[in-house]
Amino acid sequence: MIGHARSLLWEGFATGFLQHQQDYNLLNKGLVYFFTLFRFGLEAVFFFFVLSGFLIHLKYARLFQADPRAKFGFSDYLIRRIRRIYPPFLFALLLTYGLDTLGASLGFWTPTFISGINRIATITTFLDLKTLFGNLAFLYYSYTPIFGSNGPSWSLKYEWWFYIIYPLVLLVARKKVIVATVIIVFLFTLSFYPGLWPEELSRDVFSLIVCWWLGVLLAEVYVGRISISLKYISWLIGILPLMPLIKDLPAPVYYSFFSLGVAGIIALCLYLQERKFSLRILERFALIGSFSFTLYIIHYPIFVFIRGWWQLNHNGALPMNFGLALAGILFVGVLAYLVHFLTELPFLRSGRNLAGVRLNSQVI
Repeated sequence: MIGHARSLLWEGFATGFLQHQQDYNLLNKGLVYFFTLFRFGLEAVFFFFVLSGFLIHLKYARLFQADPRAKFGFSDYLIRRIRRIYPPFLFALLLTYGLDTLGASLGFWTPTFISGINRIATITTFLDLKTLFGNLAFLYYSYTPIFGSNGPSWSLKYEWWFYIIYPLVLLVARKKVIVATVIIVFLFTLSFYPGLWPEELSRDVFSLIVCWWLGVLLAEVYVGRISISLKYISWLIGILPLMPLIKDLPAPVYYSFFSLGVAGIIALCLYLQERKFSLRILERFALIGSFSFTLYIIHYPIFVFIRGWWQLNHNGALPMNFGLALAGILFVGVLAYLVHFLTELPFLRSGRNLAGVRLNSQVI
């Protein structure tokens, strides 16, 4: 969210700052370099993929460790995934439609003012029912465009299909996780050959599933179903400094290596916890975590709308200072916090109650 505020609500580094550094005072120069730390938004998504795989599988890994014959309740699992994904997503689609159409009616989207926004053509072009239903079925980029200006929702497509594929692979993984991993890696490799695999959606999903599956493997290690010390897994952090050297590899390969480094970070945290090191500082972020999904899925169309309004009233120019970006960050943060009481909290509460009943009966 902060990275997108930097890119949408500020004139930019190469297109602005480097052109007239002399006009920036010391404070604004400091903010320029501080906000540069938040330019790794795409990498943050893959961090989430690994963490998601770990958390989704953790409860099942523990269950199968205690009772290899325990049942997997697919319907309960699917209901919980629907509760988690759809309420914020539906709200975000409604918000996107409202802001994009309002911006169009106010004249925000002219070529002079919007040329710097990725996927800007979708703001007014792809708000139809076909695109809407394609997005609700998580078919975008394969069979339909993204809905309006909400570009960051691309990751939900992958996350959803990871959720759907997971129970199928679990049929093998619950007994032989190594065999399941070989299958995942084989399908990942096959995804690079469109001639052998012409169906685009599944090929697209399997091109990134290794990143999510690394979290599954980490959960297996954590509960002891794979006998490897977390200390050794944490050495994977050493991959991260090498990432600039492999930046020219195909994107799925690059992000698979990056995800190995992420697995190392999470493994290190778990290992330190086992060694009685306190990680209580991470708990300070629990409040942000409670509404982070809503924050993620609603911020972009709001920033696009603010950008359009600003440029229309300033001859297409974006501000040199970070005042607009900071105001946007504050506004979206407060809004997401308030909205999550509608889009997340009610559904998570009922989901927890359901999960608690099933856990007591050894059925998830």
